[in-house]
Amino acid sequence: MGLVAFGLVAAVFTLGYALWQLRAPVPPSPEPQARVKLALEGDAGGATVNRPYVIVLEVYNESEVAAENVRFMIEKEFLGQFAPLRLAGDTGHWQDAGRWMALRIGAIRPDERRRVPLTVLPRKAGRFELVVRLISEESIYHGMADLPIVVTAEEGSQPSGRRAQG
Repeated sequence: MGLVAFGLVAAVFTLGYALWQLRAPVPPSPEPQARVKLALEGDAGGATVNRPYVIVLEVYNESEVAAENVRFMIEKEFLGQFAPLRLAGDTGHWQDAGRWMALRIGAIRPDERRRVPLTVLPRKAGRFELVVRLISEESIYHGMADLPIVVTAEEGSQPSGRRAQG
């Protein structure tokens, strides 16, 4: 009889617990997050020292929710070699973010594709790599892209350490 009573008490407890769980509030479903992609574009022929070079930063929101506070994070080390000259139109503004500079472009609507032309001035010849991180909201990381850029010296200038012979 003791074993049957124990089984009956366990069954009642289990049934009571199940009914209590049904009454518990359902946790809210998480807010959907924007899925934003990044691409970089530049002239495949490279750049020339002291001549404007256009880099196109492209962002695409492939989700059904807006991405707020979108920003391109560009390393300051790169910007030390390529002076930013201008952004096309009123497409964003710069903000210091530690070892990065943030180019804030605001919100990107669902299914929106935005191209942000950035004109820079290469300061010296060499091989460089532009690395851009894409961040939205408070700190949602959407990935990174890189663009190798070969900068050649201006025509008629001599590479450092060499003299013209005449």
